[in-house]
Amino acid sequence: MSSSDEFSLHLRSALNHLYDPEYLAKSPLRRLLPAHVAREPALALQSLLIRAIEDLRPRSDSLLAERDQAVYELLLYRYVQRLTQEEIAHQLGVSERQLRRNQNLAIRVLADQLWAAYPGDEASTPGVDDPAADSAGDESFAWLLEDEQEALTDPNGALVTVTELAEPLAQRYAKAVAWSLPPDIPPLAIHPVAFRQVFVIVLAHALQASNGPMVLLTARQAEGTVHFAVETALPASVAWDGGADLQQAEELLHLFGGALVASASTTQLVLSVSVPVYEQETVLVIDDNADFIQLLRRYASGTRFRVVGFQDPRVALRALATVQPRAIVLDVMMPNMDGWEMLRRLRRDAATASLPIIVCTMLKQPELAHALGGTFFLAKPITQADFLAALARLDAHSGIAPQ
Repeated sequence: MSSSDEFSLHLRSALNHLYDPEYLAKSPLRRLLPAHVAREPALALQSLLIRAIEDLRPRSDSLLAERDQAVYELLLYRYVQRLTQEEIAHQLGVSERQLRRNQNLAIRVLADQLWAAYPGDEASTPGVDDPAADSAGDESFAWLLEDEQEALTDPNGALVTVTELAEPLAQRYAKAVAWSLPPDIPPLAIHPVAFRQVFVIVLAHALQASNGPMVLLTARQAEGTVHFAVETALPASVAWDGGADLQQAEELLHLFGGALVASASTTQLVLSVSVPVYEQETVLVIDDNADFIQLLRRYASGTRFRVVGFQDPRVALRALATVQPRAIVLDVMMPNMDGWEMLRRLRRDAATASLPIIVCTMLKQPELAHALGGTFFLAKPITQADFLAALARLDAHSGIAPQ
């Protein structure tokens, strides 16, 4: 990982702790401060970062005023005013998934500005060969944010792996790890590697601190977030004094908009982990074969897409306003209204004129499908790889783009 990437990760951590003087006082970014600032470095660093965000406020005559305004507002709302991602997404009129992408870009813009202004050479840059560097800088975490192919986690599957990894430690301490999740828990907006690492750290900490026979992991979903709780008994005679080992888990969660909160009484420890739900996109499947709809639903399981199916094209037309799909998968051979007529109607309606439509049929007529406005053509029978490959191409085709 390059020095600028290290710098960006340290900046993200400092922004997440902008009002935490104890954290800022230890941040590697303190090297941004003038040499004579020895007293109250935390307040000085806080002021420097807030001023750097304010410096991003665009001039009215800037050619990139619109983009710069979006970057400035996001940093201001998220880190200075401490609004939640949900509140900012609503205020800016974007999805939370898009907001997280914009947030990564905004931090990079701010990092580039500070990096260019840093009065030193690369060898002395914060986070490089710095023994005080925080844990996020010690590990190469930047790639987790860039890996679009692994942007979500199936928590049930991931926790199977986590408990297997924790089993040797559980045996060493003669403890058991039990976990129970709701059956309909959705995919999470966190890289699987980050998710597994967070819970390995949390479970390891709980197992070592525990005075009981078991560590219990439970979860509940509320308002776009899944809240996990890792609970165990504590020795009554020994006060729990926190855990430096939890800091790395906290930093990883911050990268993905999550949080870790530890609370302890005289007899119980609870480690609460919050992870945002992955915002799924709806794919509307119109096919008179119920088994085929169910097949595509299974194909999309565990991905960012959610399949909603209709066997009657007329019902599907009425549902479009409320379903608001990302794309439509359309069969041709259907009663009441065939797929060709359905395709013509969709392209004549302003609301669906530019919506990606995947024509999926046994008829070998890709040219006709494209001529009538189909975006992609899939010949039945299709495999899961065929289906997911077509969905993966949606981001590159927002309108009619015959292939």
